[in-house]
Amino acid sequence: RQQSAAAASVVAQPRALRRIEAGEVVSMGYLSLQMLVACRQARRELLRVQKGFLCACDRCRGEDRTRALPCPSPSCSGFCVPEADEDPDCGGDDSGRDGAAAAEGEAAAELCSWRCERCGERH
Repeated sequence: RQQSAAAASVVAQPRALRRIEAGEVVSMGYLSLQMLVACRQARRELLRVQKGFLCACDRCRGEDRTRALPCPSPSCSGFCVPEADEDPDCGGDDSGRDGAAAAEGEAAAELCSWRCERCGERH
């Protein structure tokens, strides 16, 4: 099953790199390799402007691991990410927000709490 609003306009024949099981969702990538490692706000804004939709995949709705920083706790070797579920401006779901609101959210994220994925400490 192909999951893409643009599936009807695809001219090229997609080619799988591995066996696809019956009923498994097949998704199409819209981003370049460079944009795949960009922060969530940049990826979502690019897709909104160029493709006309706000991405709601797990990666775009969850914590923004592209912004992970080393944990400041001396005894921890983990990485901290902005907390996604406390405040939508801290990296949570910003669907329905316009570009200006998303930019404001990005600025507000600097003030959000960060959580270490290893030790669980908030910073």
